[in-house]
Amino acid sequence: MSSKTTIPGLDSPFAGTVINVKHRGAEGDGSTDDTKCLRAAINAAGEGGAIYFPHGTYLVSGSLVAKSKQVYFSLTDGATIKVKPPKGSKPFEVFDAKSGPVEFHHLTLDLLESEPPKDKKEVVPGILARAGGGRIDLVVSSCRIRGGFGQGIRVSGSGASGRDRVIVRDVLVEDCYESGLTLNEVNGARVEASRFERCRNGIQAASCRDVVIHAVTVADNRRHGIAFRFSHDWHVTTCVAKSNGGEETDKEKLRGWGIAAGGGPEDETPSSDFTITNNICEGNYAGEITLDPTEADDATTEQDESAVIVEQRARISGNLCWGSKGGTPLEGEQLRGSHGIHVRNSSDVVVTDNLCHDNNNSGLAIVNSSHVLVQGNACFKNTNGIALFNHDLEGSGDHLIGMNMLYDNEEADLKGMP
Repeated sequence: MSSKTTIPGLDSPFAGTVINVKHRGAEGDGSTDDTKCLRAAINAAGEGGAIYFPHGTYLVSGSLVAKSKQVYFSLTDGATIKVKPPKGSKPFEVFDAKSGPVEFHHLTLDLLESEPPKDKKEVVPGILARAGGGRIDLVVSSCRIRGGFGQGIRVSGSGASGRDRVIVRDVLVEDCYESGLTLNEVNGARVEASRFERCRNGIQAASCRDVVIHAVTVADNRRHGIAFRFSHDWHVTTCVAKSNGGEETDKEKLRGWGIAAGGGPEDETPSSDFTITNNICEGNYAGEITLDPTEADDATTEQDESAVIVEQRARISGNLCWGSKGGTPLEGEQLRGSHGIHVRNSSDVVVTDNLCHDNNNSGLAIVNSSHVLVQGNACFKNTNGIALFNHDLEGSGDHLIGMNMLYDNEEADLKGMP
């Protein structure tokens, strides 16, 4: 049997080579170590070629380095690549994509038997893509990644100087020790129609630009559902963020939001020029949506109450923010699910046409901020409908509170503090 299938028509722009990994000796029986055979298949494929995984379970004991301009796929979602590290070995990523374009389709990565990392340096993802001085060109579609002591997918992009192409579509990532998807210094990404469940964060993006997250579900993650830090020109739309936060073993890291635009003490430009629109945020531990440039990635970091007001230039519109009224305590006397929408230390923010109800504190809270437009929101059955809190921070205030629908709130429909 031939080990190589050559597509006819060498002069055709669609000409290429498809390597069947079983023709290179891989068993796919769930008990044989197929690492060497899979590596041989990858090495045999030329530029523009494809690696085909027939139905089966392929055990790997080491990383597979993906070559540039190649596609890795199965046809029936029946191919599982399962990590089986030698006893005492260091953790490893299943696929290491050091250059692109590289694409993965209809594959399952089973990382459940990965050994726990001895330190943070050994935390590795299922799929790792890194620019290495160039740019990232990565597509992951219709794949499933489960388990492991790292991220499901981690992408390190080219930074502000480059132009990346990252597409994650129809992907399910679940039960990862770290975030389901981590984007770092990526300039150009689209994440669509995917689910990220029971990870640390569902999606975490840091120092990124031009990122769109659309029609994604993030549920039951231990901290945030979707978190952006020091990122610009990004959009989160038509997503579901449900029951995130409160499951960290370290009780100091319990807080977690459905969608968070955060920051931290690092000397970087806080997030700006972004939209959070038409999402459903329900029952998240700390609250539903927060814009807070002092919110650090490490929950133990003390927040700076005297931080300067940051120009967010953000729009929060059309979201349904349903809290956890009467939920269990978060810390001290504060209950979980504190605010539906929380805007803190921010300016130039538009908050319109949101529906916020059954939140333990405020449907909409504006804290130490300036120049916030609040209009057309419906806030009901919260402790407070809309609350304004300013702590003598220079420049805070000067909001425009337009027509909003406020009713059945326990303490006040509109609460203001000097």
